[in-house]
Amino acid sequence: MTIADKDAIILRDMVYLAFIYHMHQPYYKNLLTNETPVPWVRLHGTKDYLDMVEILEKYPKINQTFNLVPSLLEQIEDYVERTVKDRFLEHSYIPAAQLTRTQKEFILERFFSINRDRVIAMHPRFYELYLKKMACKEYSEQDFLDLQVWFNMAWIDPSFRAKRPELCRLVDKGRFYSEDDKVAVLHAQMDILEDIVPGYKKMIQAGVSR
Repeated sequence: MTIADKDAIILRDMVYLAFIYHMHQPYYKNLLTNETPVPWVRLHGTKDYLDMVEILEKYPKINQTFNLVPSLLEQIEDYVERTVKDRFLEHSYIPAAQLTRTQKEFILERFFSINRDRVIAMHPRFYELYLKKMACKEYSEQDFLDLQVWFNMAWIDPSFRAKRPELCRLVDKGRFYSEDDKVAVLHAQMDILEDIVPGYKKMIQAGVSR
């Protein structure tokens, strides 16, 4: 058997795999009020969509297919253009000292909406606040502020937290956050959302994504 014959057998027996990532979200926005009842486009936008395509920069020989559905892209653009009302985001921006009883109840009920064991429990202060809530203990003003910060920061992908000095500092700080700290986290979320569509365009132009 010649070398050419062996190469032909190897090529014949090779398995070609195509991984297709389907990026999707339902269309949440109420077209009459421009409100979205849930924050999943924003939060998954800071956790999932951008870092997955940026990973390809390390592997330029890999061609990867992403399917981004129109309802997802349109809602990302709504956040980028600041045209959508997100109740979770609005409750995040409210200064802790100004929270009403109803607003506090909203935060306590919804700001632990992330995996308990793989995320909340990995951050001591976030887990402490979770246990305090489960024990029905009264929250202080600082508790609410720290929860506003941790809920939003925990949704940011670890790779982005590692690359941004301000977020690294806040993760290390862990607690006793200020209103300025909170705004820094929320602004970082919007920066990441703004980079999603350009990030995919960049990879398409480089020929590694389609």
